[in-house]
Formats: sequence, structure tokens, C-alpha cells
Amino acid sequence: MTTSQLRDRRPRTLVRIVRRAVPVPFGRHTRYMIASYALHTFLVSCAILTIALSIDTTLFLSKVLATISTWKTSWTALYVAWYLLLRATDFLAELLPLSCFLGAFWTEIAHTLSRERLAAGRRGSACCPHCYSDSSPLARSWP
Repeated sequence: MTTSQLRDRRPRTLVRIVRRAVPVPFGRHTRYMIASYALHTFLVSCAILTIALSIDTTLFLSKVLATISTWKTSWTALYVAWYLLLRATDFLAELLPLSCFLGAFWTEIAHTLSRERLAAGRRGSACCPHCYSDSSPLARSWP
């Protein structure tokens, strides 16, 4: 293959490259990634919330039960559940940024180790498929 034939195969303008790299915000792969982020963030939130509530329950449950026992009612389980719900919302408000970070980190590690990112880039599902493809003009110019 001659040099002129290679030159003719390459796009002549940057407009052609940009035109082919159109992001798809509601595509199949984007929905899959958002669901994966949400799942991992939810799992991390549940784990952190379970640990925080178990620590809080061991420290303060005796005080809560002593306070509830002075009341003249048989709704003790309901009051303990209400206390745990209020404490869970308090912990979740404080620890949600950490949960989001760890969930996103877990998702990125999982997708990198399973090579899903490489497969998505090869089939063109990524935002910019030219960034992952070896046959792209941008990859050929990379040192």
C-alpha cells in the first residue's frame, strides 16, 4: 500500500472525526453504567449504615429502652424501630458522600478488572470511541 493510499484513508479534517464521535447520553451502555454506579453505591451505603447502626445500637440502646420502659405503652418495638429509622437517616446524611465515592471507586475498579471498558471501547459504545481504538487517526499520531 502506498503512502498516498494511506493518506486517502485517513479523514482529512477534524470535523469528520468529531462528527463520528457523538455521545449518546441515553444509550444502552450509559444506562448500564449508571445502574452499576447506583448498585455499588447502594451496597456501600447499606454496609456503612449497618456498621454505624450496630455501633450506635450497642452504645445507646440501653438508654433508649430505659426511657421507653417508663412510658405506659406496649409499643416498645415500634419506638425502637422509629429510633433506628431516625438514626439511620442521620447517619446516611453524614456518610452519603463517602458512600458515593466508595461506590464509584468500586464500580471503576470492577469495570477495569473485568475489561468491560476495553470491550465497550472496541465496539464503540463509549462516549468517544476514537480514544480507545487503535485504528483511529488520533491513536496513530500518539507516540
